[in-house]
Amino acid sequence: MNCRTSSFLTNPHAPLGTNYHENRYFLIKRYDAESIEGVVTEPPRTDIAADESTHLRWEIWFIAWAVYAQGCLNLISFRFNIPVENSSDCSQSALQSLGQFVGTTDGWVSRVVRPIANSHLWRQTRSAFMSAPI
Repeated sequence: MNCRTSSFLTNPHAPLGTNYHENRYFLIKRYDAESIEGVVTEPPRTDIAADESTHLRWEIWFIAWAVYAQGCLNLISFRFNIPVENSSDCSQSALQSLGQFVGTTDGWVSRVVRPIANSHLWRQTRSAFMSAPI
């Protein structure tokens, strides 16, 4: 197997919702949206099977990604003339600002990603493209 190809693995000992991808140089562990959602939502869930450094990495990624996602959702709402309840409160958290568009109930990550991906604004990598189960 060369470094450009990856194989899809399911670890029978891994927590539900995680997938592993391997290539010659490293092992990539992928988590489902529900796990990431549980970590970045206030208060964070404590039952997510990932170490503290992974939680911190997700939180840092989410803060940066939320700015991009909010911009994309603003563009989509403007393009399709969808009214969005705007708040003039600048002190909103990243989750609250995304909640204006999709709400904050369970499954909000999927509701944010779907319109962004369907509008071709989601950056796709070869690794992510190859990770879909067949």
